Amino acid sequence: MHLNLNDEQRMLARTARDFADRHSPIARLRASRYAHEASDADRAVWARYAELGWTALHLPEEAGGLGLGYMDLGVVLEALGRNLNADALVTSHVLGAELLLRTVGAAEAAPLLEPLAAGTGWLAVAHDERAARGRRLHVTARLDEASGAPVLTGDKLDVIGAIDAEYLIVSARLAGGATDAPAGLRLCLVRRDAAGVQVTPLTRIDGRRVANVRFERAPVERVLAGDDAAAAALGQAMDRATAALCAQMLGAAQHAFEITTSYLKTRVQFGVPIGSFQALQHRASKLFVEIELARTATLAALAAIDADHAEQSAWISAAKAACNDTLMHVCHEGIQMHGGVGVTDEYDIGLFLKRAHADRVLLGDTAWHQRRWATLRGY
Repeated sequence: MHLNLNDEQRMLARTARDFADRHSPIARLRASRYAHEASDADRAVWARYAELGWTALHLPEEAGGLGLGYMDLGVVLEALGRNLNADALVTSHVLGAELLLRTVGAAEAAPLLEPLAAGTGWLAVAHDERAARGRRLHVTARLDEASGAPVLTGDKLDVIGAIDAEYLIVSARLAGGATDAPAGLRLCLVRRDAAGVQVTPLTRIDGRRVANVRFERAPVERVLAGDDAAAAALGQAMDRATAALCAQMLGAAQHAFEITTSYLKTRVQFGVPIGSFQALQHRASKLFVEIELARTATLAALAAIDADHAEQSAWISAAKAACNDTLMHVCHEGIQMHGGVGVTDEYDIGLFLKRAHADRVLLGDTAWHQRRWATLRGY
């Protein structure tokens, strides 16, 4: 696999970074982190994403996309991750889109994917439930097909994008099915405004807008897939969303490191910048090496997806485990090197630490991905 960016990808990365610094800085997250709904400024930035083609990058051309690869999407997500961009590109445009593509195909999914590509639509995936951490197929929501028209009952937690989505892809089980097995699993398409769907907006510690969603015999528009096919589609879509999330985490780690090194150069103690202290130089050097290792793992995961590599799942798990630990370590060290002021809300480094805590459990924590990597490698 080729892990170096080509000229077009480097240009895309520069464009994305310049745009993010100008139109989507940390200040935008600060201004909107306690709001349950997107502001006019948020919607304006999202519209610019669509104009630049970022909402269509990886989607197939027959569904209104550009048909490019995950490496291209990754360089954009890394640039947006630098400023802790809270938009749901990963969950709506990767996880949701991949579930549709892998269950009904591009042609049938086009009516839902074309608004995603144009930046005018949202799609949310409602899968996580209580006690589901580390158990990807743990689903207790129930699908009742006995009456002819299927209806859904259950609770889903922390659904990113649910507040703005028109449709939800919801995991459920037929009555009597085991809670962690492919048998009986169903992926359902449900309108967000359907009867029996209750959306409760929440704001997470890292500034993301999420919602808890309760279904009370909510009508299902369509059952997309079931049993082994549903489990396979869910696993493949979550893999791609994980790789995309790694790119965002890599951008956050890089920017947190830059914030910290800038502070080391300007904070004066005992008459000299604290960055002149050899102990802090050694700690910063170690962070630099860890970020580059995480970068290599992330690029390998993205390239493996584009190449449809047989071992792409192992690469993706290696990348997520690396990014989890790297982002957390960079943020912890950043707080330490800032001294007491690092824990105050005035300094941006604290926002990065909150995002690190949220992202390290999203789509699998380090222990889960390490176990998975070991299993896939035959250990």
